[in-house]
Amino acid sequence: MYRIDDTVIYGTAGVCKIEALEEREFSGEKRNYYVLKPLFQEGAKTYVPIDNEKLVSKIHHILSVNEAKQLVHTLSAEEMNWVVKDNERKQLYAAALEKGDRREIIALVRAVLKHKSEQMEKGKKLHICDEHFLMQALKILYDEFSFVLHISREEVLPVLMGERELSV
Repeated sequence: MYRIDDTVIYGTAGVCKIEALEEREFSGEKRNYYVLKPLFQEGAKTYVPIDNEKLVSKIHHILSVNEAKQLVHTLSAEEMNWVVKDNERKQLYAAALEKGDRREIIALVRAVLKHKSEQMEKGKKLHICDEHFLMQALKILYDEFSFVLHISREEVLPVLMGERELSV
């Protein structure tokens, strides 16, 4: 169970503060909700029913500074192969975002960016679903890593791509 003032990641909303636990009525039904306030979306709030396991499973504790640094360090040597079949790739994207596994999301982002570069060299563009995933994934990663590591959003991608070292 999460507590008020916990900083978490929630789906594609990114880094959120749990602002309250409260009973609300939506669509004529009273339920208890986590009230999440995204830190990088002014005025937005998200209500997650506490009794909805599927939605609550999308809430993840934010990485610690050490976890983020360790993740970046261990990922520097890893690479993910491009999944050629569109439907398999879409399912992989959806599953990674659903689970919130940062290691998998970063590996997929690296694969998409590598493929994008290859496509640009051929004078082609990235498929729209790949572009959509990339935007969602980068938002999540930019929010969390800039927040946790106290770096600008512009510094996150070079760090995740292994192009810039983190100061210890």
